[in-house]
Amino acid sequence: MLLDIKAYWGIQGEPVAATPTTWDVAGKYILKLVKTEDNAQSNVRLSAALRADGVPVSHILPLKDGRVYMVTQEGCYLLMERLGGSHVREVFSRTMQKLLIRPALLLQRSTAHLVERIEHIGNIIITAAHVWSKESSFHVTSFFEMLDNRIKVLDEYWGDDDTAPQWRIDKNIGKPIR
Repeated sequence: MLLDIKAYWGIQGEPVAATPTTWDVAGKYILKLVKTEDNAQSNVRLSAALRADGVPVSHILPLKDGRVYMVTQEGCYLLMERLGGSHVREVFSRTMQKLLIRPALLLQRSTAHLVERIEHIGNIIITAAHVWSKESSFHVTSFFEMLDNRIKVLDEYWGDDDTAPQWRIDKNIGKPIR
């Protein structure tokens, strides 16, 4: 079931499928379907945190009754302003280049993420980030293989920043990085 955009948001336009969970509306908006209210709330929080840090992200448009998303049997729908440029390559590239110059702290629940570096090599985007919470700290390297401006493959390697396991200490393997 697709929502009546005019009835709920007061916006003219027929949704046209872009992916199984996103629709273009009049070339100006994106209608997004997420599975749960937790997912919808995470989208709202992450968008607000990014915007507060100066990262250009789409504004989520409230429904006519003031709610931020619409709950249905299929999941939750959010309507956002469409950003200019292509979906991943341009928006991701512009945003990530800004993050390289002035790293952004992205807050979601009690976990923080700091993008430390981004590299582009052909159709591969590589990111290095620090992810931490009160309980633990990790570094993650992500490899995004792109195809037609979409993520085709994502490989991630997570390293625990905690003390090395005792067997590595006993064998004198590696040394702390400072």
